[in-house]
Amino acid sequence: MEKINEAALTKELKTLVLQGRYEEALPTIEAIDVSKLRNISILCLVGEVYMGLERYDEAERVLLRVYEKNPTTRRILDLLTTLYIDKGEYSEAEYYYKEFIGVASRDLHRYILRYRLDKGKGERLSVLIDTLEKLKDYEYIEEWAYELAALYEASGQKKKCIRECEEIVLWFGHGEYVDKAIALKCRLTGEPLPEMTTVEMHRAEEERLAEAQAEAEALIQEDVLEGAIDTDMIEKALEKKEEQNAMEASALAAIHADDDAEDEDEIIPEEDLTPHKDDKANIASLFSSLLLDFGRKTGKKHGDQDSIEEDDDLIEDDDLIDDDDLDDEDEELEASPEEEAAGEVAETGEEIAEEAAEAEEEAIEEETAEEAAEAAEEIIEEETIEEVPAEEEIEEVSEEADEAEEEIIEEEAVGAA
Repeated sequence: MEKINEAALTKELKTLVLQGRYEEALPTIEAIDVSKLRNISILCLVGEVYMGLERYDEAERVLLRVYEKNPTTRRILDLLTTLYIDKGEYSEAEYYYKEFIGVASRDLHRYILRYRLDKGKGERLSVLIDTLEKLKDYEYIEEWAYELAALYEASGQKKKCIRECEEIVLWFGHGEYVDKAIALKCRLTGEPLPEMTTVEMHRAEEERLAEAQAEAEALIQEDVLEGAIDTDMIEKALEKKEEQNAMEASALAAIHADDDAEDEDEIIPEEDLTPHKDDKANIASLFSSLLLDFGRKTGKKHGDQDSIEEDDDLIEDDDLIDDDDLDDEDEELEASPEEEAAGEVAETGEEIAEEAAEAEEEAIEEETAEEAAEAAEEIIEEETIEEVPAEEEIEEVSEEADEAEEEIIEEEAVGAA
């Protein structure tokens, strides 16, 4: 005898038994020597095949053989109880039923076995109904739910029967026992039977879905074979991507251009040319240099040229004067609208410049030129901001310079005393 593949044999027999295809399983069993089998699962399946074919004696021999080796196995006790119920040997069935309850007191099959035992023994309908109602509370199974509905009808409980049939349809939807429940309800209510059973409708729906799926797969296969690719869509997507890239590049270029423009437009702050109050000598010297340059720009020079040159040398040697400051002030004076009156006041300007130079020297030595610096600062502000006629401006400058000179003389006198 060839070695048996127990796993494959178990799978095959189990599938056939669950589907009730006992005739198809018989050749497989006859092809092997059952007496040499040791696998409990296979022996139990062989017993069920024999029971399904009503070959009870052969089933009994196989199942008792298993029971002798494993007397407390739940499955073998269940099968033996069922076997003796089918054979009508209720005393034997009762014995194995009690054995089954002892090892599986909470198994739902205890209600099924109890019902079959009581029904075989001819118990009252109320006893049978009570057992199936307990099974319903434990687990709702369509086969035994329909059995309960039939018991309600047999006992005259029409309303309970109709309600039970409706629950079967609601819970299970389609199937053999659903069709039986519909037929039972129609018989009690007088309603016509549906043209198609739930089994037929379910089968038709499955066929329709299968056809739709087959058509969809055929279309997909056809597209694959023909290479049906939407090239227009691909080209549009590529063009859109290129446009997007171009826009991004333009945006980056614009950003860089703005940054360059900002760099070019940045104004370097000019050096502050406004004289500070704490630098009085610098203000005085600056004022005198302005007046001298003013005279040169007009081209009308009066007075002692040698004196002016000496003043220039003094200004150039003075570390407090910045050449850049002088150049900036030259530009400002060139742009002044008072050039026409410059010739008339050039001489006066030179004299004032000399006095301012002397005031500068004295302020540096005595460090007391505060008021002279303030006067010079006011004159510079008026020169660049207010539009004052040249004659009035020179007069004011002269007066301020005289006052400064008088104050310096008085201070020297006080110091000498």
